[in-house]
Amino acid sequence: MQLDLPLFEQTEDINTDQLYGLVMLMKDPKKGLEISNRSSFFKKYRQCFSADDAMKWFIKELKVNSEQAKFIGNMLISRNMMHHVTDPTKRFSDCIGSVELFRFQCDEIGPLNWKVIWTEPVSDNPCILAEDLLKQILNLLKGTNLSDTKKILELVKSNSWIHFEFGVSKFQKIQLAFSESQKISFWVNVYNLLAIHAYIFLTNQNKQPFSSYWSRSSFFTTHLYLIGDNAYSLDDIEHGILRIKHNYFKDADVRGLYQLLDPDPRVHMALNSLNLSSPQSLIIHHMKSDQCLEYATRRYCQSHVVVKEDLRLVILPKIFYWYYYNFGPCNAKILEWIKPYLSESAQKILVNNYEDFSLKYLHYDWSPTTINQDFELDFDV
Repeated sequence: MQLDLPLFEQTEDINTDQLYGLVMLMKDPKKGLEISNRSSFFKKYRQCFSADDAMKWFIKELKVNSEQAKFIGNMLISRNMMHHVTDPTKRFSDCIGSVELFRFQCDEIGPLNWKVIWTEPVSDNPCILAEDLLKQILNLLKGTNLSDTKKILELVKSNSWIHFEFGVSKFQKIQLAFSESQKISFWVNVYNLLAIHAYIFLTNQNKQPFSSYWSRSSFFTTHLYLIGDNAYSLDDIEHGILRIKHNYFKDADVRGLYQLLDPDPRVHMALNSLNLSSPQSLIIHHMKSDQCLEYATRRYCQSHVVVKEDLRLVILPKIFYWYYYNFGPCNAKILEWIKPYLSESAQKILVNNYEDFSLKYLHYDWSPTTINQDFELDFDV
């Protein structure tokens, strides 16, 4: 790897994206540093490396001299990409020739978008940033079945994944200020983005996200994005912001400020939990959120709702059972809500005789889905 090294101390001239790529190279299992759990002064530290080892690696792999190697190490610290395991104020160059240990920021346990600590102001429109990042990750995975572990492990080693993880760190500094319709766009897209990111993270850890009740529960509650000054899980976004479960956020919780004023049941048809029973992926455009939700709801209902005229029976996805009161207080009201989104033939069967039909709910299939290729609407057509 070649770095364009400026004069010492002129760190603003180094591209931060390039530095993150350097960190990924240093973490490469074959060509990188030896990163392991180590002990120092009778205390154990996880996932760390010595300053001396890093110094030798810089000189050998980057073909630099010792002063440049010290400069690179100091620069990685100043950009919050690595730090001393006990004293974050220590400079890399001051620890050469000792047993001092360092750890990469991306190896810290915390929110998934904490691989880089973002310190610069972010001027990006939050809705556009979420749309672009979701489009980026969906393009990387389209046509991929998420049970294809080999494909996912190849992805996390790619430059495209490095670029994605660098970009998603921007959420740490965005300013959340938008209209009600833009709230829907932003939070639905962030939910779908976090779900994919969490799934890939777990796969890379050799874990199966949906293998048991406990793993599923953990998937929706423990994996976080740091957005602004607050951390959000999938459950926080779905139940606290989009559908507003009663008292989900306590009064003092500032995350409640971003709740929808008028929850829209259609968002359930746009949240992709990455299994066969959940809706497919769709980017919700911030200027066309209503059209996107209409499309998502119609697509999901027409592919998952079955109307059996002879049995006077409507078979519904489990989503309508779990969130029964979001769609109506009784079976007739649920059918009334669903009807406009069904095929013409199904609508004719229902007519207005909702009371004549009973409801049955499908078993929820947690098997990993395949990322669909039609995840973006063409509004020019």
